[in-house]
Amino acid sequence: MNNIQVKKATNDIEVRYVVTRNAIPIPSVALWLDWESMRSPLTGKAYAYCICSFFRFLDKYQLDFRKDVTRSTIEEYLKQLIFASTPVTQIKSQIPYKGLQKHLTAIKNLYKWLESEHEIIQSPTKSLHSSTRYAQNYNKTKMLYGQIHDYKIDNTFLNRVYYHEPRKYIKWYTNEEITIISQHFTNIRDKAMFLVSIETGMRIGELCGLKLDNFDRYEKSLTVERDNNVENLAYAKTSNRTNYISSDLTHLLSEYLIEVRNKIPKNTGYLFVNYHGAYRGNPVSPTNFLSILKRAARRGGIDPKLFRTHSGRSTRAQKLIELMRNDPDSGVTMAFILEDMGWSSERSTKPYIKRYSLQQKQQILSGLQKRYDLSLEEWYE
Repeated sequence: MNNIQVKKATNDIEVRYVVTRNAIPIPSVALWLDWESMRSPLTGKAYAYCICSFFRFLDKYQLDFRKDVTRSTIEEYLKQLIFASTPVTQIKSQIPYKGLQKHLTAIKNLYKWLESEHEIIQSPTKSLHSSTRYAQNYNKTKMLYGQIHDYKIDNTFLNRVYYHEPRKYIKWYTNEEITIISQHFTNIRDKAMFLVSIETGMRIGELCGLKLDNFDRYEKSLTVERDNNVENLAYAKTSNRTNYISSDLTHLLSEYLIEVRNKIPKNTGYLFVNYHGAYRGNPVSPTNFLSILKRAARRGGIDPKLFRTHSGRSTRAQKLIELMRNDPDSGVTMAFILEDMGWSSERSTKPYIKRYSLQQKQQILSGLQKRYDLSLEEWYE
């Protein structure tokens, strides 16, 4: 059994993850993970497992994480993640690109923190060229090269590694998919949770973290609040906000409260709770809802492997963006979108935006022709 492990520490207020050696927390790493967890407990959990893996690698070669780690050390660790036990000649990563990136980000953030706390003199993850404007732009587009190495690394085999293709998901639901999935839930709670994700764009942590008093049937609204939801580890990543919902969804939630929720113990105060078994009355967890969503998809004849819980948020964002593009009189502005989705920067919208469809491009072109009283033939004369 490896003496480096991740342990979960919890009380009635918060959950923390610590990296331990021989069952004793590593002090400086524990403080750093506590800092990361204050901003996002799920990030703290992910970083804990990444650093645990890195420290096991260091222990294997009897290296001290404060004194012996260099950029070459980190490179060797990344090679191990890439190739695992397969021959190096294969040059195909055994870990997805995003997985490798997560490990590297955790290591970089740990050493950045250790340097700021004067636990080490200089972070081994710093680029030799980080002071130049070229290097700053380079670092944004390169993961291994420039962020933890000088640019000579481009000439090594790491620049020729092939990564597994990322898993494909349904990113934006079509109206038909929404209808099919809605019709194949087995109870009113699951249907309500799904439609809340579509109408409000809540993240799964925000959705599972909703409390009874976050729903206002008179105002037709749901309020997202940042809270330490220890019971199901469902967290809101953005600031508090209020989402207004349709009359139909308000009616569905009210029906759920009257017919189901009011008959279940309210000791937790969560809006969406389990119906049966040992966990009756406990809040639905994000993992549980993903399983529910996949089962509904399977019953509707759609491949469940294509589903993820974040697609409801993507769909909401895209619908708002399309309204802003296609119907200026709708009142949907970028400021409205940022407030509705809980974002602070317009950059947050980019991953959610579809490219213009051919039909949308034709509509725009048609509008330009009318506005300037030009025809295509005149443009090319």
